[in-house]
Amino acid sequence: MSYSISVWLRDPKSAEEAEFSVRINSRAKDGLVENCDEAVTDASKQFAARHIDYDTACLVAGESAYMDAVDKLAASYEVIAVAQTPGEGETPVRYAVQGNYSDYPEGGVFGDYVTAVSGEDAEFQAKFIMALNEQGAKDPLVKDWASFADVMDAIVIIDAEPEPISRDEAVDLLKKLLSLADEVVSAQERGEPFRQFRSAEALNVALKEIRSGDFASIFPKNEENPQVCASPSP
Repeated sequence: MSYSISVWLRDPKSAEEAEFSVRINSRAKDGLVENCDEAVTDASKQFAARHIDYDTACLVAGESAYMDAVDKLAASYEVIAVAQTPGEGETPVRYAVQGNYSDYPEGGVFGDYVTAVSGEDAEFQAKFIMALNEQGAKDPLVKDWASFADVMDAIVIIDAEPEPISRDEAVDLLKKLLSLADEVVSAQERGEPFRQFRSAEALNVALKEIRSGDFASIFPKNEENPQVCASPSP
């Protein structure tokens, strides 16, 4: 099964940045970390080839010299980020991830959120962030991919589960809905015409919010009654 890996690179001399999508023809290797070796190498050579004229280099020193020049320049690039490229119909979602640093228990544990295409991609993103943390550099760029990948290999991911919204976001939204509902009830108790009460409109806006985007997976839409509150009169 083939898939693509996106690689973002930076030339430290010119500060030029570029993104490449590299097609991986199979998942025969152990995972994204191993396949990313191939992706980073391929992307780096594509980037280098943009800056070395093939015809001129071959005319002066021959094709082997051209390939050597490409390899040398490619090795100088810094890696900004790497991720699995979303396929057709795939949308990245938020994952809650936990892992142990390579020198656990001394190094401690890691817990955070990442945006990823799949569970495997989420684990990779977590390892990438954790390896950057271990690198301890002020500049969050990977200057030596081979050594960096070795650190990622030594990191153990304990859990990576989809979590479209966090607990705090869910609680905040619930508080918002309860507050609006209280206003609607108070208006009815005062005998105010419901269609003229402005909170009805605000409540509908909140309901639309939870039935779209990250909230949609936990708040299914009621197709028979998509609008709970009648719109207020102008």
